[in-house]
Amino acid sequence: MSRFWPTVALVAGVLITAACGHSDKADGDATTALPLCADVHTDSGAPPDCRLVSRDHAGLTFVVRHRVPTPTSGAYTQKADVTIEVTGRDGAVRQTLSESGTQTFGEPQLANLADDNRDQLVVPLWIGANGNATLAVYRATDADPDFVRAGEIGGLFGVNRSTNGYVVGSSKSGPADKYIDFWRFDGAKLVGVAGIIQTYTADGSSTCKANDEGNHQNSGMTDDEVAQKFCAEKYTRAEPVH
Repeated sequence: MSRFWPTVALVAGVLITAACGHSDKADGDATTALPLCADVHTDSGAPPDCRLVSRDHAGLTFVVRHRVPTPTSGAYTQKADVTIEVTGRDGAVRQTLSESGTQTFGEPQLANLADDNRDQLVVPLWIGANGNATLAVYRATDADPDFVRAGEIGGLFGVNRSTNGYVVGSSKSGPADKYIDFWRFDGAKLVGVAGIIQTYTADGSSTCKANDEGNHQNSGMTDDEVAQKFCAEKYTRAEPVH
């Protein structure tokens, strides 16, 4: 059974530039007045600007701004260019990240995906009519403080983290099949490790096997070994640092 991917095409333009910021009080007040991204509901039209505040020891704030080149109606058709200003505790802009042509079905989020007590930035890119979504992941570390685009993952059921330290993304093909991919960080990059397919039946039971069209070639395992290891993985929604 092959995976059904959305037919919506996306070209994500990524620009990471150093930005010289300042701590002008008026600008700081304006930023603080922006709503938290978790409180913003986006359904159609131009989404409002918002902010993310990290509680990790870097204490960064992420100011999310949207520009809608051609307004349309509906969350599945509206496109926006998104810029995210990474600011320090002093209010100075440290870095500006950009994604162009994203669908406005959700706001960026923070999550400790790497289990390193630092928040990573997760930016929604696009979503298909079947609900399959793609998310961009950015990572910075204490050693390399600039955020780098680590890669893209499927995020139908949100971004998850497994008990064995994998980043978990998922998608679906029809109502019965759920595709689950497992990733790990290699420095600043996300590397695919394994993929499985979980198929549900009408009585609520399910079967699980390796996805031979997935990324398990990076695991060094056979299909049977992939199924034995990764079908037993437990995972939960990844949360930001508290």
